[in-house]
Amino acid sequence: MSFGMKFGKQALMAGLVSVISIAGAQRADADEIRYATLVSNGHTGVQDAVLPFFEQVSKATNGELTGRVFPSGQLLNARGTLKGINEGVADAGLVIPHYAASQLPHVLALADMIMIGEDPLAVAAALNETILFDCETCLKEYEAQNTFPLVSYSTTSYVLQCNKPLNSKEDLKGLRVRSTGMFSSRLSALGALPTNLASSESAQALQRGQVDCVLGPMSWLKAYGLQGSVSHIIDVPLGMVRGLGLFVINKNKWTEMPKAQRQAMLGAAPGMLAGVMFGQPREDREQVIWAKENNVDISEGSDELRASLTVSDKDDDILAERAEKLGVKNIDELVATFKKNLEKWQGIVAKTGDDKAAYIDAVKREIYSRL
Repeated sequence: MSFGMKFGKQALMAGLVSVISIAGAQRADADEIRYATLVSNGHTGVQDAVLPFFEQVSKATNGELTGRVFPSGQLLNARGTLKGINEGVADAGLVIPHYAASQLPHVLALADMIMIGEDPLAVAAALNETILFDCETCLKEYEAQNTFPLVSYSTTSYVLQCNKPLNSKEDLKGLRVRSTGMFSSRLSALGALPTNLASSESAQALQRGQVDCVLGPMSWLKAYGLQGSVSHIIDVPLGMVRGLGLFVINKNKWTEMPKAQRQAMLGAAPGMLAGVMFGQPREDREQVIWAKENNVDISEGSDELRASLTVSDKDDDILAERAEKLGVKNIDELVATFKKNLEKWQGIVAKTGDDKAAYIDAVKREIYSRL
């Protein structure tokens, strides 16, 4: 998910022309939050989450606090976002813990729990409750980087999107796959060759034959330009990444805000989480339709292939090994805590169902009202 492009001064200034800002009656004395993200302005994380969040905050503060989005890595790339927020280059941004492993090891350990939980809505809510209330070390890691994780989120299920068919477990051996984190460790155990490329480079890598498959949600067909490069999709869920910092804000910026502005942001945070969590499945569904209409082969694969890609007894060992390398000594406790919160949220989501407003109310009641 990194965005490794380097921008010269001229390219940066040209890119900033396309920056999204919250329009309307912005007061002359308004404070502005500069938000940096690697994704494009059409991504659900921007359109359905961050922009509506800024609009709500601006309205709640009578225009005293506004937001400005710098999309597509125009201000900070994925690997530099956490540091850039720390140093004030941006006030907030999208932080991918996989590219800040040494700074956020416990957060990354949470992100590695890819096979725990099947409902993205429950996983995302449990994730925020865990980070904000039950993982003191996670908060300390962010605080050490002069940041605060206001909202974190989970993806939908990752699937293999390839430029050739896969029929058996044997086909995984030597398969070059764009992948990161726990996914890479699981694929390596199956004999595949994970490659840690920027998500924005996935389509080009497929076209040039650098990789055979890209591992990501269905929505990536559009979001990262895989349409036209992918011919075969193995519709077997390999898990969901969680622990992604959708809105990580500079700690100084956060603490120095007037209380009313912080309250406005806390009030809008549940809607931001719901925006991205309801937006992602919608985009997945739209891309499934596109794939079928454009003769992309979507298959669950053979029984042997499915069995090798789904949960195995080795997953716990792989998670523990990765945690040890990260220096996380309490992985069992962290897993148990997340599972406890997940069970709670599975019960809540079973009641809220597809009612977005009810989900927002639950997140507000159970999480953000407590901050």
